[in-house]
Amino acid sequence: MEQDWRSHLRDLDRKLAAQAWKCHRMGVPVPGDLADLVSCMQHHTEWHAIWDGLATAQDTGVVIETEDGPVNPLLHVHMDAVVKRQLALNDPPAIRFVFNLLESQGVGEFDAYHVIARALVGEMWEIMKYDRPFDEARYTSKAKQYANEDLRRRNESRRGPG
Repeated sequence: MEQDWRSHLRDLDRKLAAQAWKCHRMGVPVPGDLADLVSCMQHHTEWHAIWDGLATAQDTGVVIETEDGPVNPLLHVHMDAVVKRQLALNDPPAIRFVFNLLESQGVGEFDAYHVIARALVGEMWEIMKYDRPFDEARYTSKAKQYANEDLRRRNESRRGPG
C-alpha cells in the first residue's frame, strides 16, 4: 500500500512538471514555485528531450544512466528549484552565505545550486529515514562543508599536479 501512494505522488509530480514545461514551450507564463522549476528545467538543456516526453512517460522514476551513475533528472531539477527558492526567500539565511561564497570564488549559479542541493538531499534523507524534523543547523553546516570541499577541489585542479 505504501508503494501505491509513492507511485501516485511521482505520477502527479511528473504530470505537473510536464504541464509546466508545456506551458513554458508555448510561451505561457508559469506561476510561483513552478516558475523556479521551469527555470531549472530550462537550464539543463541536456534533458530537454526528457522534459518534452514527460507527459507520455511511464512512471519509472525517470532515471537515466550517466558517467557518475544513475540520475533522476526530475528530482535533480526539483532540488535545484528548492535551493533557488530558498535563496529568493533568504530562508535559511546561511544558504545565501554559502551561495555567495561559491559565486565569489567563480562557481557558476547552477554549480552552486548543486553543491547546496547535495546538503539538502542529505537533510531530506535524515528526515525520511529517521523520522527526524528538519534541522537547519545540520543542513547549513553540511552546505558549508560541501562548499569548502568543492572550492578546495577546484583550487587543486587549477594548480595541477604538484
